[in-house]
Amino acid sequence: NITTENIKQVLNSHENDINTPNTGIKARVTTLESQIADENLVKIYNTVADMQADSANITEGMIVEVLGYYEKGDGAGHKRKVSATDDGSGIALGSLFANYILEKKIYINHFGAKVDNNFNNYNVFIKIMNYIKNTFAVTDTYLVNSKSIKIVIKDGIFKINGKVLTL
Repeated sequence: NITTENIKQVLNSHENDINTPNTGIKARVTTLESQIADENLVKIYNTVADMQADSANITEGMIVEVLGYYEKGDGAGHKRKVSATDDGSGIALGSLFANYILEKKIYINHFGAKVDNNFNNYNVFIKIMNYIKNTFAVTDTYLVNSKSIKIVIKDGIFKINGKVLTL
């Protein structure tokens, strides 16, 4: 006959198997649950365009990672959180937005800026200015509306060709 006492004895005899940190059954179940959650909530894409092309398979609350903005490995890899609202940094994904996740620093190429003489960065800088909340440091020259301009952004202050820009 199986009794409650028998079950307690069996469970007590296997308590170490169940509760041992890092190797016990509970620890292994927690690790597996975390891995399953990560697989369901994090999607990785080569580029922003690839992410946008897969927007039908992206849901609110997901974390998406791009390995480059325009092409994989272009130095603009970063993560975004999918939301129903645009925080100013959002990339449209149908009715949702992939909002920039601030890690240690904001890199303007994460917003699509290019350092060359062919790309108009005007909309990129508008998006960045709408998003800035913390210290942001950069010193580079970009093409904006057919003009090369020197951009310096430090401690939340924008300088364009030496003149302070207020938001």
